[in-house]
Amino acid sequence: MSKHRLLLTEKAFARVGAKIEQLGEDITLSAFNQAQIQSFNITKLEKPNNILDATVAWLSLDIYQNSNPAMLDEILLNSPGLDWVHTAIAGVEAPIFGKLLERGVRITNSDAQAPSVAEFTLGNILSLFQNHNKIEEYGKKKRWAPIPFREIQNTKWLILGYGSIGKELDKRLRAFGAEVVAVRRNSNSDDPAYVTTVNDLGKLIPQCDVVVLACALSRETRGIVDRNFLEKMKPESILVNIGRGGLILEDDLLSALERGNGIETAILDVFDIEPLPENHPYWSHPKVRVTSHNASFGDGMADRADELFLYNLECYLAGQPLRKEISNE
Repeated sequence: MSKHRLLLTEKAFARVGAKIEQLGEDITLSAFNQAQIQSFNITKLEKPNNILDATVAWLSLDIYQNSNPAMLDEILLNSPGLDWVHTAIAGVEAPIFGKLLERGVRITNSDAQAPSVAEFTLGNILSLFQNHNKIEEYGKKKRWAPIPFREIQNTKWLILGYGSIGKELDKRLRAFGAEVVAVRRNSNSDDPAYVTTVNDLGKLIPQCDVVVLACALSRETRGIVDRNFLEKMKPESILVNIGRGGLILEDDLLSALERGNGIETAILDVFDIEPLPENHPYWSHPKVRVTSHNASFGDGMADRADELFLYNLECYLAGQPLRKEISNE
């Protein structure tokens, strides 16, 4: 009899089920489809049940795209033998993860999105600096004229949050010759010298041409971009939010953009309410670029997410430390 039962979607099983089965007889797979989750009724289940008997659950990307998350929460909370949950997303602020941690369930998340998000951020800044809208306009008009553009080299960037995304962005920016400073909640002896704590945030904001929000949403960071923060921003600077919508006080950002004496443009990929309502002023604001929580949709992300889970599963079965494990603090 297998020591562990892994709960995963049929789509995930189709992708990597054969690789998991090669890990040995210590694990049995319980694959479910999306229709099962949508119609799931815990009160009518007979026990034992393969879904509720899971010791390991893999929340792969297709779950978040196609399932009923609330129903999935009920499954996890009613699985008495659950020992480890791996989520293919980076954010773990949803209440379900806190509840599982309190129960002693191990949680790991994913950094598979980091390269995609870093390239997405850099690509959007390049398109602004290089006047891509004007290039397209000139092309349609068959107008032959040089278009001066701003270089990334010698610009200064502030990254709030120096986790996987911050590090991937840092790596790319330095290749372009940009100067990078970063702040994080707690100092880490492994960080470069230019990474500091939030205590230095106030003095760094006015120095930077681009400010990137790449931190998690917490009690400490909710609304961190407020009027005071925005008034410190350098003239003609750019704010990029690829973290969480709640990091920004929306009314304060709109007011700052209208004043026009500091921040010049906001590139926003995440919002407090998603999808962003059609009547939201961001959509039509000339200084706001809206993207639909799209930063992680690079074509290599899904494969990286699967590879991370397979790596962690092999470590888990061998009793070795897991990558990206969340601390219950």
